[in-house]
Amino acid sequence: MKNCLLFLLIILCSVSLYSQEEEWNRYEIDSIFSVKMPGENIYILDTITQGKKMRLVYTTADNSTYIAQRILIESNSSDKNLSNLPHDKKSLLEYYEGFANGISKSRNLEITNEIEIELDSFSGMKIKTNNSTEFEIFILNNYAYSFNYINNEFFDLEEKDFFFNSKEINKEVEISQYKGKSKTFKLSYLVGYYTPYFLVFIIIVFVIYKITRKK
Repeated sequence: MKNCLLFLLIILCSVSLYSQEEEWNRYEIDSIFSVKMPGENIYILDTITQGKKMRLVYTTADNSTYIAQRILIESNSSDKNLSNLPHDKKSLLEYYEGFANGISKSRNLEITNEIEIELDSFSGMKIKTNNSTEFEIFILNNYAYSFNYINNEFFDLEEKDFFFNSKEINKEVEISQYKGKSKTFKLSYLVGYYTPYFLVFIIIVFVIYKITRKK
């Protein structure tokens, strides 16, 4: 009987330890996005790379690495009429395509599949590679949010799916995926913006011409 109770106690302790190791907690990337990651040793890094403000939230559990990244595409101080952010669905998908090509080149990865995904009516893209890594990216407001799962030894589909499916968007915050302007709008805006200066310049030249003629 004692041996049986001892065996059950060992089983219960093992289950308890396993549950602790596999405990997932929710972490906020910012006021817009949050995601769950395993364990409590979560690292948050704010840095600037090639002039772009970046925030990394990441951890490693067993052989898996979980990364949530936010990159500032364009500051709020920029002229909104000249914004290079996406202005429609086509330009948004072009942004995602550029992101995939950048990942492929910088990490020497072969992109095997690009799948358009949706979260709370916002469009994103899932990027699969020939390596043991997978990405998801969303552009919201002035930021690009990317989520990355890596496991070089064993690609755990259950862990990967749980990580990606745990993403949440704060619906109480005003969010747009189309804050940019088209090339036609930006060109016409610049023409309109500089037209008064051209008129002033022409008037000055005309006045100078009239004065010199009288002399």
